[in-house]
Amino acid sequence: MTKNAYGAGIRHAEITDALGATFDVEAVINHEGAMSLESQEIKGDDTVKATFYSSQKAEITLEANSLNLDVLEAITGTTVEEVAAVTSVSMAATEFAVGTTNETNPPFVQTKSQQRAKAKDGSIVTIEVTYHKVQLRVPDIAAALESEFSQSIKGIAYKTSADIEGNALSNSRIATVRIVAGDSTPA
Repeated sequence: MTKNAYGAGIRHAEITDALGATFDVEAVINHEGAMSLESQEIKGDDTVKATFYSSQKAEITLEANSLNLDVLEAITGTTVEEVAAVTSVSMAATEFAVGTTNETNPPFVQTKSQQRAKAKDGSIVTIEVTYHKVQLRVPDIAAALESEFSQSIKGIAYKTSADIEGNALSNSRIATVRIVAGDSTPA
């Protein structure tokens, strides 16, 4: 069992919906979860006696230099539409409506990323990070001169006792971090 790994460079990220459909986040550059919780200090005798924590969650950020409309459908529940003509030259297009009512109560999804790594003994491993119950919002999109197109998708991961497809986890959690033997990242 490998308990130590050194990783560099995210290689893959994906979104899975409640039906088990998985969508690749192309050109991923970041998958981050910042844990947060509420704290309650117990005071008495002019000192802090203990601290209790509750309301655990993680603030998720998923950044990519691509646009995958399947991912946007999965995280919002809004359907992508084919449009016959969008300009004076009558070019067909695929469009996604932003600012819809669906975005006010987005569906739960699962996010997962993989990073190539080395174990302490030098063998090749993969670090996988999975957030099991996440609500994401429509991404912030950036397009700038002499820079790649980019999007930043943010949301909240909640504690759950089941994965996104309803399969029981061994204990209640927000995320699972694994060290997997070999290179399990997609080619």
